[in-house]
Amino acid sequence: MLDSTRMEATKMFDQVLKQFGLGDKAGDLVGMLAQQMQAKGGLDGLLKQFHGAGLGDQASSWVSTGENQPINAEQAKAALGPEFIEQAAAKLGIPQDQAGEATAAALPQLVDKFTPNGQVEQGQDLMGALQGMLGGQMPNLGNIGGMLGGLMGGDKK
Repeated sequence: MLDSTRMEATKMFDQVLKQFGLGDKAGDLVGMLAQQMQAKGGLDGLLKQFHGAGLGDQASSWVSTGENQPINAEQAKAALGPEFIEQAAAKLGIPQDQAGEATAAALPQLVDKFTPNGQVEQGQDLMGALQGMLGGQMPNLGNIGGMLGGLMGGDKK
């Protein structure tokens, strides 16, 4: 099962890389999303943000074991705030529309991978979970190890 999850996670990053032409910057986007989760009190806090933006059904589908409901760039922007999309665009060196679309595509998949059993684990170590998904390897993830390690208060790389 874990090998299957690793393959799916790697495939997710590859899809984001290809679909939005992010190259080695996909890891930066994933890192920013994980940072946003941490800033909002973890995965549960981020999901509450989506519920508050009227996207509760979509966010709940990402956690459940069923099919993920998609969101669009405008919905991602509404839930995460325009500042997040602006910062992502600046960091990735891409237009804001493209940053919003990439965020909208990556976020449901990322939340889904963090909740393989259909529930949010309280106090989840996002870095540990991400490394577990990828078998301790971080291909095409840029400097996400350092970013998330710093977020978690440790020196995890």
